[in-house]
Amino acid sequence: MIKSGQKNVLRRWAPLLVIAIIAVVAGVVFSLNKTPPVAPSAPVAANEAALSAPDLRPDDMILGDPNAPVTIIEYASLSCPHCAEFHIQMLPKLKSEYIDQGKAKLVFRDFPLNKPALEAAVLARCMGPMRFFGIADALFRQQQTWVTEDSLNQLASFARTAGIDQATFDACQTEQTTKQTIIQRMQEDQEEFGIDATPTFIVNGQKVQGVQSYEEFKAILDARLADIPTEG
Repeated sequence: MIKSGQKNVLRRWAPLLVIAIIAVVAGVVFSLNKTPPVAPSAPVAANEAALSAPDLRPDDMILGDPNAPVTIIEYASLSCPHCAEFHIQMLPKLKSEYIDQGKAKLVFRDFPLNKPALEAAVLARCMGPMRFFGIADALFRQQQTWVTEDSLNQLASFARTAGIDQATFDACQTEQTTKQTIIQRMQEDQEEFGIDATPTFIVNGQKVQGVQSYEEFKAILDARLADIPTEG
């Protein structure tokens, strides 16, 4: 779980990371482990009305039945260790107990915190909805191999092991629409929902920051399920 001190740092610097990633799209390469020396801004407040009923988007990646009564929106950076922890350790249990049972669906939204995460997000999305979660899972599991200064070459190597040839990989990375959409969505969600750290979840309107224990997350899901009126 993210400690309070770590969470505060992410809240302070998240707006700056958005600016840094926009610079990448514009062709300015920034260092993997450095943040621009700009004064931190205050945390962004969530729009409570929007938070209570966020709309699904055409570019959302959805795991599970789209009509499931509980919606888990996850904001994650593919380079984030805590996001990897959630996907590797907790998601399989949630999938078995809630997603596969039609009780909940997971909506994945990219919130890349650095250049490698943006490149990885582009790669995963380029493979389409059918392969997205499999690619994302592998990226989380192999995170330490590609989150480097040489991330693009490392991701190309990862892509080859996943059956993606160099030409396809290069085409994905040079196509700008996906990158621009990710950046635009990131800005919108920061402003509208106050997203400033990863992972952050919105569970039927309830905002949850950081990796919870399975018991804590299960309690949140059960409470949201209990709120749903029964037929008859």
